[in-house]
Amino acid sequence: MTGQFIKGDVHELWKDLAEKYGPLVRFGPDQVLCTDLESILRITSVRSDYRKSDWYDLARMGDDDNLLSMTDKERRRERRKKVAPAYNGKGAGSHIFNIETGLNRTIAAWTELIDRKYLGSGPIFQPLDIAQSVHFYALDSLGEIAYSQSLGYIANDKDMNDVLKINEATFPWMYLLNNHHFFFRVLRKWPFSMLLPRAGDKAGLGAIMGHTTSIIDRRFNFFHSSSSSSLEKSSSPEKIPVPQDMLQSFISHGLTRPELQEEVTVQLFAGSDTVANGIRLCLLHLFSSPQVYRRLQAELDAAYPFLSHKTCPPTPGQERPISYSTCLQLPYLQAVLKESLRILPPVVTGGFYKDVPLGHGHGHNGGEGDTIAGYSLPPGTKVATGAAIYAMCRSKQVFGLDADVFRPERWLEAEEEAAARLEDESAARTNVPEKNELLGEAGRRLRDMEITLGLMFGHGQFECVGKKLAMMQMNKVVAELVRRYDFNVLNPRRPCKVENALMWFVKDFWVRVERR
Repeated sequence: MTGQFIKGDVHELWKDLAEKYGPLVRFGPDQVLCTDLESILRITSVRSDYRKSDWYDLARMGDDDNLLSMTDKERRRERRKKVAPAYNGKGAGSHIFNIETGLNRTIAAWTELIDRKYLGSGPIFQPLDIAQSVHFYALDSLGEIAYSQSLGYIANDKDMNDVLKINEATFPWMYLLNNHHFFFRVLRKWPFSMLLPRAGDKAGLGAIMGHTTSIIDRRFNFFHSSSSSSLEKSSSPEKIPVPQDMLQSFISHGLTRPELQEEVTVQLFAGSDTVANGIRLCLLHLFSSPQVYRRLQAELDAAYPFLSHKTCPPTPGQERPISYSTCLQLPYLQAVLKESLRILPPVVTGGFYKDVPLGHGHGHNGGEGDTIAGYSLPPGTKVATGAAIYAMCRSKQVFGLDADVFRPERWLEAEEEAAARLEDESAARTNVPEKNELLGEAGRRLRDMEITLGLMFGHGQFECVGKKLAMMQMNKVVAELVRRYDFNVLNPRRPCKVENALMWFVKDFWVRVERR
């Protein structure tokens, strides 16, 4: 299996194993792949005794744990209480800050750069590497919402300090070592730990860690040197002498200085990589499916006739990016995003292993271990729930015989079928049906589609705290790019390079951009 990790196609191997051997496959001495939906929901439920395995050490950015790397259930619950409010726009006390405002600022700066530098006119145009540009957006947008300032990637329009270049070169090897955990633990110890990035480095992750460290220090010291009581008594955000953003929310909810460093760093890199991948892969599917692209444009034009550049050219300074709430009302946009995430989930080979507990109560031998899909598993067995996502999202039983095809209409068809069946079944009843009975066969299929897709963000006690933020990013960016521009891929035979190491690395995605 190491060979598949190196080649970057282990996700295809896991899919083949699941199709050949069924919902539970042993692929290591103490490792199993689970693709049974109900079992995964039980394993990851809030009341489950399963815990994260040591695989999550990969998410540690320094000497301390963050919410993603923590394996202790109680510690994670306490940390989540302090971190989650920031992802919902809740600041100090009763203060609320608007995450979408920061995203709008970044989108405006990004589209201004594209309009100024990359728009084509006849035979004259400047090629745009949309893969890299999307990553610049993702990094700057997280800077805006995390600590109220851009990181400068869009303004400079380059990979500053070679952060992306070095990350792409080193991360695949880190991920490979993590799947051979003994070597990964050795790497984290002196003297090998000196090779890992640290704040103050002149290039790579360490360079940007140094930048964020200075921001955190200034804000943390200012907050604790000020009167906390005056902050609590302040009746409006304007009276608070510090920005209201995610960093301030972390501080206000009691994170210590080391905890701040861990949470901000993992947020910046895990968040930017996954968001950028979601957007890039969606654009790849759209650019490869002209009929889908045009239908999506038509939906956006119909929803915003006053914003259609063909009928009503925009007035400089008066355009605003599409709101997230409005995006959610566009059914074809939602279908496109769901289908893109289904075909190529942003994180596709992460094991995200959960350890079978000592006394779960579902197994044999006096309740030790657990039973999954009819197989008894001893305590300590590592169940790969994340590695199953690619195979589950390609299930023909759940998504239809054309499950390997990018076809957003499947989501609209499933919703229409479920609604029609519900209406027919309700009309035929003389009594009031139970809630579970309302689903019906069509409703259960739609439910399985939605839940299976949602597993890529985790579930229950393991659900990603940034899920809403990630979907807000994808909705707004894809809608804004499709509404504003037409894109032509410069190399149709190979639109871009896509490599896999836990997540997708998309590069050399060169396009020509034309304003509609």
